Amino acid sequence: MLIKKSIFKGFLYFLLSIAIVVALNVTFKRYLFETKSQFVDLAISYSQVEKMASYGGLKTTQLLTELSKSDAVSSLVFNEETLYDLVDQGRITMLKGSEINNMLRVGRVYRTALTNLKKKTKINPHHFYLIIDEKVLYERVKNILIVSLDTGNVKERGWNTLEVVADKDVLLEMGFGISKSSIRIAKAHGLAAILSVKSHVRPSESLIKLKLDDSYFDVVHTVMFFGDTALGYPSQFQAVHDILSENRLHYGRQEFDRLIGDKKFSTPIANQVVRVHSISPEEMEKLSVYTVLTRYLRAVKERGVRTLIVTPFYDVFSDNDVVTYNLAFFEQLKKNLNSFGFEVKSTSYYGSDRHLDLTYLESFCLTIGL
Repeated sequence: MLIKKSIFKGFLYFLLSIAIVVALNVTFKRYLFETKSQFVDLAISYSQVEKMASYGGLKTTQLLTELSKSDAVSSLVFNEETLYDLVDQGRITMLKGSEINNMLRVGRVYRTALTNLKKKTKINPHHFYLIIDEKVLYERVKNILIVSLDTGNVKERGWNTLEVVADKDVLLEMGFGISKSSIRIAKAHGLAAILSVKSHVRPSESLIKLKLDDSYFDVVHTVMFFGDTALGYPSQFQAVHDILSENRLHYGRQEFDRLIGDKKFSTPIANQVVRVHSISPEEMEKLSVYTVLTRYLRAVKERGVRTLIVTPFYDVFSDNDVVTYNLAFFEQLKKNLNSFGFEVKSTSYYGSDRHLDLTYLESFCLTIGL
């Protein structure tokens, strides 16, 4: 009887020892996580860098070099370009068929391309014609249009011209990817990249793969969405989840800017979600530097935000120019974060240490110990 009691007692001690070891392991993992979580990604939109450089009379590459040297910015945000953006930049000419007929009658605008177009097809006054000089951009726009619209609604008409049947507003708001050369700019300057991808009213797996091109992902660490819905809504979330998981990417979830389907999208990949805080250019015009610095710091300290998308000041009442003023602003934000123990680095430093859920075995061992 005494032997049985001794064996039973030894077995209980053994189980208790296992529970203690598991508890220490869980505590250590939590410590590593808290240490890693002291990183904050300070990001700025590439379009804002271009704007700030133009205000300061610099080339964009020169300003990127300055930002890289300062270590006050760790990532660039690249927004997917809509057709409206590309037309506004002068990279695509969008003409309705009726406009082409008028031009052929009274003007010489695009005479060679339009005359060639008239020879190849009867111009439909209700269709749209996209003239795209850049070959790479032409292929990107064509491929996305083909998988986005009904069969037969996109036709090549030669001279880098596409004939498209679609609603004008829908067409202008469509996203047409992000150029690979732009992404390489971040890498060339030692910065990481965040993709901001436009949602689509009719998402398909083919479209999602074009928007989330895996050739980006040696530089990209986080993907965000803009538009009305989360990308893939309502039935293609799994395709997006698979790409994020396979490439160990984070999903940047904007505070106070909930998209339709965002919660449903985020829940299955909770360990990959990074909270993001940004201030719009319109709001920045009404705020002081002190207010902005305080707001960013509170977002990090109080709400666990780990990506801050900073917006420059342009109405600068100072002896310094816009570039000098904003470089000082970014540096002050970095110092404020450092003073509370946070380090400025991209979220790629989080790695797999964000996945800290208890395993079934750990839960079982801890339960036995109790």
